[in-house]
Amino acid sequence: MKILFGIALFLVGIYFYFQYKIRHFTDNMSPEEREKWKNAIEVERERAETRRAPLKSLTVYRILNSSIHDGMALEEMIDAFSHMCQTSVGEPDDLLFETGTYGFTGEKLFHFSLVRQFQFMSGDEYVQLHLEVLYTPGLSTALLFNTKWDSQVNGDFFEMVKSSQAYAVVKDMAPVRVDVWIDET
Repeated sequence: MKILFGIALFLVGIYFYFQYKIRHFTDNMSPEEREKWKNAIEVERERAETRRAPLKSLTVYRILNSSIHDGMALEEMIDAFSHMCQTSVGEPDDLLFETGTYGFTGEKLFHFSLVRQFQFMSGDEYVQLHLEVLYTPGLSTALLFNTKWDSQVNGDFFEMVKSSQAYAVVKDMAPVRVDVWIDET
C-alpha cells in the first residue's frame, strides 16, 4: 500500500510540474500559437473521449453525471459527489481534492476539483472520476493551490472540502463550466 501511495504521490508531482510548465508555456504564446494549442488540445480530447467510452458505463460515473446539472450550487455538487461515493467500487478507493489556477486547457481557469480514484477490474490501471468546477480566476483565487488526499484528512473528507479557503472564496461565484469526466491513469 505504501508503494502505491508513493507512486500516486510521484504521479501527482509530475502532474503539477507539467501544469506549471504548460501555464508558463502558454503565457508566452502569440494569439495564433495559442489558437493552435487549443486546437491540438481539442483533438486530444476527442481521442481521449473514444478511450473513455467503456468507462462511462460504470455506475459511479452514471450516478455522478446524472446528478450534476446547470445552475447547481457548489455545495450541492459536493453533496452529489459525496452521494456517488456511497456506491462501492472495492479497494483501493481514494478521494482527492485539488484547487488551483491552470492554463492547460488553453485558457487560465481556477479549478475546484474532486476526484475519486479506484482500481478497475483486476488490472494495473486506476480509474479517476472527476468533478471539475471551473471559475474565472482573480486575485481571490490566485494563491489557492491545494492537493489533499483523503488519507491526509482527519475527520470527514467532504467537511474538509467545505471548510477549505477555496470553497469559501468560490461558493457564491458562478462557474464558467462544470465537467464530469472519467479516465484511466
